Amino acid sequence: QLAKPPGDGSPAPRDDLGAISVHSRSPDAVLDSLAPFFCHFCRLTTPMQFGNVQSQEETPIMIKSELVARISEQYPHLYQRDVEAIINRILNEIGDALGRGDRVELRGFGAFSVKQRAARIGRNPRTGDSVAVAKKVAPFFKTGKDLRDRLNDKDA
Repeated sequence: QLAKPPGDGSPAPRDDLGAISVHSRSPDAVLDSLAPFFCHFCRLTTPMQFGNVQSQEETPIMIKSELVARISEQYPHLYQRDVEAIINRILNEIGDALGRGDRVELRGFGAFSVKQRAARIGRNPRTGDSVAVAKKVAPFFKTGKDLRDRLNDKDA
């Protein structure tokens, strides 16, 4: 059962079919009213705020649009659409290089690479039966020394 939205305590507006009407409410209000449902569905112990405000551990998360906005503020001579295009181009190039199996190294930051996972025989945990697991390629990121030192508050 969905919780009542915060505020006046009135139930969420519903359409003729009994579904919650999202057209008459702000996106934040819709997410707030659905948060208890998702938290119960995902078996979370405490409701969390959705979006980029906080996660379950209350660790701030920066999404790409916030990165674009922050860089645009630091470099006011660049248009926000140009900053977004630059970031998209960098991320696409890294993705394309990984798709070719190349390694991308950014000195002081880290290195992106792919790891080959061989095919193997696994076990179904419920039945114990043997299951063939196909080979996989997984992305891998290793932090650079400068970034590790910076995160651990060491003088670089």
